[in-house]
Amino acid sequence: MARDIWGNNGAFEVFLASDEQFKKAASLFDEAIQLAKLKQ
Repeated sequence: MARDIWGNNGAFEVFLASDEQFKKAASLFDEAIQLAKLKQ
């Protein structure tokens, strides 16, 4: 239904807003960047 209303891009935003695994992964990007800088 979301895809019918907002198209593919909008539908993914709706789906990902409730995806706990995606939200956890997205929250770790800042930490990953900091860890990558330690190796330089």
